[in-house]
Amino acid sequence: MKHRLTILIAAETIVLLLSVLMLLITTIKVETSFAYVTQSSSGIAAADPNYCDNASHYPTCYDIGYKGGLIDGQQHVQNGVRYSALAACVGAAQHSPNFCSGYIEGYNKAYGRYLSSSNNNNNAEIWNMGNATGFDIGFNTVKNNNNNNHFTVTSCTEGSTIFCNGYAHGYIQGRIYGQNYWPGYLAGVNAADKDISKCNLQNYSTVKIPGYLHYSPEYIQGFRIGYSDTASDAANDDNTYGSGCPFK
Repeated sequence: MKHRLTILIAAETIVLLLSVLMLLITTIKVETSFAYVTQSSSGIAAADPNYCDNASHYPTCYDIGYKGGLIDGQQHVQNGVRYSALAACVGAAQHSPNFCSGYIEGYNKAYGRYLSSSNNNNNAEIWNMGNATGFDIGFNTVKNNNNNNHFTVTSCTEGSTIFCNGYAHGYIQGRIYGQNYWPGYLAGVNAADKDISKCNLQNYSTVKIPGYLHYSPEYIQGFRIGYSDTASDAANDDNTYGSGCPFK
């Protein structure tokens, strides 16, 4: 009898552990304060290659994005997570504009919000979401030295026309901004590397920028952020940086 009780307890423990393990596998917490992404959604997002809109390809990028957005939105609603329709497309992984168009519509549907171009009350919001998506893609296209040049001003072809119009505007603005920002960022990285090697790291907000008056605000912002990012990467656990330089 004692052995049988021990076996039953062990079996119940195994079942409990398996249940906990399945729960952990099903829900993956993203390293932000507001987003939870299901395993299914992660798989859909990963299935969004840069060329998913090739001729005769189905499902389209829009379809893939819509499914992913619907899944994420449903889980956000269930967990009381803050509404964040743009989180997957702005300042995150680089998806195509068609994926983002579908993702945003699917995500909003989960919240009971139907973004339709036939509803004039939604038009400004749809355009603004397209604009934010386009700016991010255009901006990062410059960062990647045009390696993502298959995302162009005309890459948005699925979903809402208003979203795609906003995307086109944002894409142009993002490229213009990036063309000034990213050279400044690179210059800031190089300046920080030199200062780190000399144990002469400066405060990023007051660091001297050669030819300061000749550069645009975007270049200067990029320089300071590039300098700051490099300084942060060089920090050691013992409150020093680089090869053991003390912080001033």
